[in-house]
Amino acid sequence: MSDLILQASSVSSHALPSVPPYKVYGGAQPSPSDIGYGCNAGGPMSRKREQNIRASVLGTGRDGLRLPRVLGAAIDFGSSDPVPFVQRLLGRCGFENAEDACHEFLPCIGPSICRESVSVKALSARSAPPEALLRAALVLGHATPFFFDPARPLIWTRSSLNRRLQLFNPRRFYEA
Repeated sequence: MSDLILQASSVSSHALPSVPPYKVYGGAQPSPSDIGYGCNAGGPMSRKREQNIRASVLGTGRDGLRLPRVLGAAIDFGSSDPVPFVQRLLGRCGFENAEDACHEFLPCIGPSICRESVSVKALSARSAPPEALLRAALVLGHATPFFFDPARPLIWTRSSLNRRLQLFNPRRFYEA
């Protein structure tokens, strides 16, 4: 081996052999970002298993870290156009503007985390009490698919009024 090193040192750099005088096992040396990726898992690839893990802090649970559900909000408008329906509903309930209705129906609901869910039972626009419909419409107008805030501007669109949302109280999670 020392003869090979002496030979290599006496030759100019452009004439060095492409193979180093020592063997590098596994090809090129891994970069620091590659370490751990593609390491041996302890068996052949046929024994490799994958399992999806699904968990949520939303809803009630036994572990005490779950966020309690505050309420669900959904309205089934049938074939009616949601925005004009809700605007007429505001007048039928005796309110001149939506801000007055918010002060009446949303004083106890604070900022909440939301998620869309098909399991929320929708109120029927034909048969539900107008006050319940208006409260659900106010919640849907102040919410995005992920967050409800009564201080957020009220925006009624077809998309927002046709959502089925569950609201969860985040305070308990952050107090724990």
